[in-house]
Amino acid sequence: MPLAILGIFYALLIRPQRQQQKAHAEMVSNIKKGTRVVAAGMVGVITSVKQTSIMLKTGDSRVELDRNAIDRVLDEEEDEDEPPVEKQKSAKKKKKKDGSQD
Repeated sequence: MPLAILGIFYALLIRPQRQQQKAHAEMVSNIKKGTRVVAAGMVGVITSVKQTSIMLKTGDSRVELDRNAIDRVLDEEEDEDEPPVEKQKSAKKKKKKDGSQD
């Protein structure tokens, strides 16, 4: 019985967290100069990459951050002014106006 509980605990909590950590480590290792990212709550462009840190240009300032501070990489079509949920809502409204169905 305790072994079954440990197995369920591993399958539901530990394994997904390890997969998430592995994906984040891979994303951080593939970061290049010129990539738009969200790091430490700031949106910016990476201007230089060092072994353990990055230089992030956000607005008129530059900030040096640890590479692990990168939360996610922004896609080219991703609009920084509109959150992803709002983009989905506006896309649905646009489809309704055009007469398209989901």
